[in-house]
Amino acid sequence: MTDTRIELARSGRRVVSKLIDGGFPDYAYLLPDVSENVVMASASAVLHAIKRLSAVAKAKDANAIGIEWREGSLTFCLAREAGIGTEEIEPISCIGAGRFAAQAHYLIEQLEALDAETLAIDHSGNGSPIRLTRPDEPATTTILMPLTWERPAAQPARKRA
Repeated sequence: MTDTRIELARSGRRVVSKLIDGGFPDYAYLLPDVSENVVMASASAVLHAIKRLSAVAKAKDANAIGIEWREGSLTFCLAREAGIGTEEIEPISCIGAGRFAAQAHYLIEQLEALDAETLAIDHSGNGSPIRLTRPDEPATTTILMPLTWERPAAQPARKRA
């Protein structure tokens, strides 16, 4: 080992690496600030709602889940497939309003990794990252970038013959 390199050797193998010059990134800087749009709900209820919607999505490789909350309502839907399905669960608490879409498999991975009873979902909108937090361990936080989610165009009314 030197001031600029580290060496590890074991069982006839040797690894040499250059040490990092400087400090690690300021991870706190990368996390979005807590916004005024936060909903708290049962993590298992959120996870099951996402999994159910993901199971009925037509395009398994690109199923985007839309999540929306306001005034005590927390709704999940398939963001790219209008009219396929909607799940609604009762939130524990709701502050402000939020709306975003994200890939189902990323949401599922992060929720399973958080391993929480209660989940706080925070999103300030305008393409900012989604913040998923365990309220009982505020330092346990994940972030996820949202997808673009446009409201589907209204279907024209059919005329009766």
